Amino acid sequence: MPDILNIRNLSVHYKDAECPAISGFSMDIPDKSIVAIVGESGSGKSTVIRAIINLLCGGGRITGGEILYRGRNLVGLPENEYRKLRGKHISMIFQDAYSTMDPRKKIAYQYIESLLAHMKISKAKARAMGINMLSRMALPDPERIMDSYPFELSGGMAQRVAIAMSLSNHSDLLLADEPTSALDVTVQAQVAKVIMHLRDEHEKSVIIVTHNLGLAAYMADYIAVMHHGRLVEWGQSERVLNHPDDEYTKMLINSIPDMEVAEFD
Repeated sequence: MPDILNIRNLSVHYKDAECPAISGFSMDIPDKSIVAIVGESGSGKSTVIRAIINLLCGGGRITGGEILYRGRNLVGLPENEYRKLRGKHISMIFQDAYSTMDPRKKIAYQYIESLLAHMKISKAKARAMGINMLSRMALPDPERIMDSYPFELSGGMAQRVAIAMSLSNHSDLLLADEPTSALDVTVQAQVAKVIMHLRDEHEKSVIIVTHNLGLAAYMADYIAVMHHGRLVEWGQSERVLNHPDDEYTKMLINSIPDMEVAEFD
């Protein structure tokens, strides 16, 4: 199976930081696969996926390496080229849903505009797609939600709306930064199943950042383990979880001795 993304010796520095946030990170993402990046807070997980679409915050910058999307190096592209990629080819679910929404505009307006920016469809079709996806996110009364402002929604509801918007764009690579951390276990399972179904339906590839090893075990074909800005373990999920090589990976798994994936079934 060909790779959709190849990261080669990536290094990222943040302004005024003494040490790099990412150092020598390399990973190949097979096409149509789900990859989970796991590790403790501050290990560099989110920095990796933000670097892919050049949305580093806090004065972050790529200082070395390559990020090849279908063979094209994204590092150093002008911003207008990144804008052509974001949404249409590479979409992202951010951890903080509210930060991605305009509080002055209703959900319907933002949802429809995001679809029309990348798809040649009518506003009516875009609205219908939005309502359908909100239903799949187990949100009650999708019509009412579409006609609501972001501040009228709870944090969990807003997060599911943001996830739905990202999934509606038929991009072939989805980046997800702790997409279910604000949701209860039942809703996490619903969201995970929708992402997996859409991966199959639209032949997407997914990179999900999560601290939840149970979610990673349930969803991912491959797992990458990060520690102090470096990749310390990589491989098929079953091998990494059951026969880890790295001591940090073993510690991470052993810290959750009763890890179960049944709760997502």
